[in-house]
Amino acid sequence: MKLYCYDCNQDVDVNVIQESREYTYRNHTFHVLEDIYYCSKCGSELVCDLDEDLKKIYNGYLGLFGLNLDSFKEIRESLNLDIKRFSKALGWGFKSVYRYENRESIPEGEYLNVYINLRCVLVCKG
Repeated sequence: MKLYCYDCNQDVDVNVIQESREYTYRNHTFHVLEDIYYCSKCGSELVCDLDEDLKKIYNGYLGLFGLNLDSFKEIRESLNLDIKRFSKALGWGFKSVYRYENRESIPEGEYLNVYINLRCVLVCKG
């Protein structure tokens, strides 16, 4: 695999090392196991896929609550509701639920607590 190294100013071969990195998001600290890419010439850390890295960080955060990025849609579908009915039942905006399910944003505060509680009810019921 080759990535661009800004220090070497060229595409270079990479060395990949798995590392546990600590993150703090919304006042919660957690660890994420990541593949970190280093330039084989100068040793600089390289950027590979920011979207994929961000998904890992969000999943690490949501994992603190027993959730992941796919949980929002799974919870709604296990209740046999479409987005419109689900958002109406909760008194939330359609666009908010759509963004949670399509990984465009992560619920905060009370919204996240509702998903946590719904997941708990569904798991205990199942």
